[in-house]
Amino acid sequence: TKDAWFLLTTLVATALGTSVGLFLSDTLGDSPRLQPLVEQWPSVLLLALPIAAGTMLVRMVHSAETAALFAVLVSLVTGFQAHGDLGFAIYALVGSLTAAVGAARVTQRGTLLRAGLRVGLANSVVAVALLLLGNHFSPLVGILAVSLALLSGALCGVLVSGLAPLVESVFSYTTAIKLLELANREQSLLRDLELRAPGTYHHSMMVGHLAEMAAEEIGANALLAKVAGYYHDIGKMRRPQFFVE
Repeated sequence: TKDAWFLLTTLVATALGTSVGLFLSDTLGDSPRLQPLVEQWPSVLLLALPIAAGTMLVRMVHSAETAALFAVLVSLVTGFQAHGDLGFAIYALVGSLTAAVGAARVTQRGTLLRAGLRVGLANSVVAVALLLLGNHFSPLVGILAVSLALLSGALCGVLVSGLAPLVESVFSYTTAIKLLELANREQSLLRDLELRAPGTYHHSMMVGHLAEMAAEEIGANALLAKVAGYYHDIGKMRRPQFFVE
């Protein structure tokens, strides 16, 4: 039930964001500076929409298969919202699939920003292809399209970085970002373990390192294994004198 609500909420939020983006693009497209470019390619301003952010969020807490299906669904929905624009649907699909790959293993906070950069690059390639196929190409339109595509990727990385804590709190997910925080040895719980049961603390650190290396060898979630090792004996703090490591 939790997963269903999360996926539905993410899909609806993406659709609402797309509606707002459509309204803003229509408003900006009427400005004197952008109107000549928009007349050459009416959908060019839509390239800035961070559609792939939803799929990136989904991949952080779900499997690759779920993220891929979500990417297909959100691309169809946003394509229909953009007046059935097939090119925009393909643009959203490629960016979303790239986001799913980039958010597969978030081992550092900068991973999401790098994933956003990859999304921007993939968006740029698709934007140029759509320009050439649609005979919209002109230097100014090309520069605008690539710039907006790169902006879309950057917005995806920033949005997901900011929304990840909210998703953790509302839906009780433990994302990789949360695991990174728990892996910090300055966590108050680990500091208490070190002071009250130093033998158990050093034992837990070793278990965490061994579990991490074993997980890396078999392609499992090494970060989750390490954090689980750190905390697996945390209950021994209640009676530290009962245990000798």
